[in-house]
Amino acid sequence: MKPNPENNNTVPQVNDVCRIAKGTRVKGVWMSGSDLRIDGDFEGNIMTLGKLVIGEGAHITGKVVCASADIWGKLEGSLSVHDMTTLRTNGKFTGDLNTGRICIEVGAVFSGTCTIISDSEFDLARRNAEETFYKEVSLI
Repeated sequence: MKPNPENNNTVPQVNDVCRIAKGTRVKGVWMSGSDLRIDGDFEGNIMTLGKLVIGEGAHITGKVVCASADIWGKLEGSLSVHDMTTLRTNGKFTGDLNTGRICIEVGAVFSGTCTIISDSEFDLARRNAEETFYKEVSLI
């Protein structure tokens, strides 16, 4: 991560990727400024300023907030995406999706609701998630 002098935040770099490998199970709250790739199992809440990639063998249960999402595996819960959500051929989504744009490939499974949201609606969802997630982290 590289410091951003304009607002004292960090800016994700191209090669900054956090990863959960296949065969790994994680439960909790994951907050990151980097892109995330999950090939294992995750139960809990995820928030990233970057892209979330859910690999083919991955299974996520919980609430997710991210800049963009590429779903090859399974996601159950709520997903708020600033830009593009792509549900790939073998991907499966069950829950509530709020996204700026969506692409569902032939063969993908979508079960739930989908709402196309504006930038301001995403910002509100992100702020609400930040507050909730930070409270959960402080309890740990």
